Amino acid sequence: MPHPKKIGLLGGTFDPIHNGHLHIAEHALNQLALDEIWFIPNNQSPQREKPRFSTQDRYNMCELALKNLDHFKLINIEINNQQNYTIDTLKKLQEQNPECEFNLILGMDAYLHFETWRDWQDILKRVHLVVVNRPGFETPTKNSNMKFITVPPLDISASEIRKNPQQHKTDMPEAVWDYLKDRL
Repeated sequence: MPHPKKIGLLGGTFDPIHNGHLHIAEHALNQLALDEIWFIPNNQSPQREKPRFSTQDRYNMCELALKNLDHFKLINIEINNQQNYTIDTLKKLQEQNPECEFNLILGMDAYLHFETWRDWQDILKRVHLVVVNRPGFETPTKNSNMKFITVPPLDISASEIRKNPQQHKTDMPEAVWDYLKDRL
């Protein structure tokens, strides 16, 4: 029987997608020997404020950022739903891709609130949870379905990019900035 395809799942509003997201994905791909990273932009996270950029613009920017990156794939499973819960997305992905082993990639800030997520215990039963460690955060005790990776920090902040995109244009892939500057 062939080994399952190992997939990293990186979800978020990607408001906008930036080099920090790609940096994390590249490190997760290599450190965990994953086959692919699937980027899953959402329409509206239940845990966050309304995005600055439209759903379609965020999806288009992700498409531009991931173009020609062989191991990165854009998945539109959440983009058309008003509100998305990770557990529902995981159920759909597992149903559609039974040959895959999924690894849900979270930043430490998201992990610290993970127990507030809908059906978080079920998420832990379904996937490996991959937590990206950040300087200044203590690595919590892990269970058997959790992995921690260390990614060299980049001084990039999506909230700072949203406040002043022009000042942070080098924090985004060039194609994303070219798209974004016409919409400011």
